[in-house]
Amino acid sequence: MRDSIPSTLLGAVFAGFVLTGCKPSDPSSAHAQQVPAAVAATHVAQATGATCAALTAAKASAVLDSTVTLDVSVGDGDGRSTCTYTYSQGAKVRAYVVVGSDAKQQYEAMKSGVTDPTDVSGVGDEAFDSGQGFGAIQGDHFVTVIGQTPGDESGKQKLAQAMLAAL
Repeated sequence: MRDSIPSTLLGAVFAGFVLTGCKPSDPSSAHAQQVPAAVAATHVAQATGATCAALTAAKASAVLDSTVTLDVSVGDGDGRSTCTYTYSQGAKVRAYVVVGSDAKQQYEAMKSGVTDPTDVSGVGDEAFDSGQGFGAIQGDHFVTVIGQTPGDESGKQKLAQAMLAAL
């Protein structure tokens, strides 16, 4: 199944991560590292600061009510990470996490870059939803979730809320 994340949104998010140095956690690898659910907590402990790997594949599977696998990319201690949760049928949902003083700036930039954001209450300090993705901020933790959550219209919101709780 082809990944249906809007290319303009994905390009903007990836550009932000590229410009700020987000890359796979293994510097010798050109690809994201596969992180089995059983070792995700160890991976988080080894990384500097909180990463999206705090929401393991097992926890994300419970939240999404479907089995998913997890790929993780982290920055060089810059508080940025990307997790791709892949469903067995191939659909993907990605969570981009920024932890640090620029989280609010990243949240505002993301919100201003989507079409028709709708404010959402009950997730973090502030949150929005749009046809292009879901964003939330809590303190100095910013989470954006984009992609497909088959059969669950609120899947991106649930994943963002679980990610903020895990961080």
